Amino acid sequence: MNTETNLDRLLKLLAFDHIYTAQGALIHALAVLLDDHSKTTQFEVNKSALIQQFDVAVSQAINAYTGKRWSLRSILPKWSPDKEQQIASELISFLRSIPYSDAFDFLVELTCQWILVTPTEIVLDHVKHTHDDNPFDLQEEEYLRWVMQKWLNTALYEVGS
Repeated sequence: MNTETNLDRLLKLLAFDHIYTAQGALIHALAVLLDDHSKTTQFEVNKSALIQQFDVAVSQAINAYTGKRWSLRSILPKWSPDKEQQIASELISFLRSIPYSDAFDFLVELTCQWILVTPTEIVLDHVKHTHDDNPFDLQEEEYLRWVMQKWLNTALYEVGS
């Protein structure tokens, strides 16, 4: 399967699932990718620097993206650690089948698109439980992007520490 087909298929799995399920799968895959990379390189890998590089790349990709948010097709999803593990395993399997730089870029693109296309209802349902108010009085789409990036940054910080 080519990269674009994998991107579309995995994005559909992530975007229509619970925020924690999708975020957990992405973060787990990133951690494994970075661990694998550190084992195959002769140089010492600074995991924190790579996580920062990932975060910056996702932010840049988000700023360049011109798509629109998808519509919810069914009821709001529930968090599932089993589904998170299933998606993460599938993602890791694909990432390990391509060179590190391609895998890194793929994961950046997948994460960016996940942030930007996850249906509004799913994001706002999660916001209800996290009490992430709109501190900057952002327009709805900007707020959805901001809150998704905030959650991603929190998870990235946990991986990097």
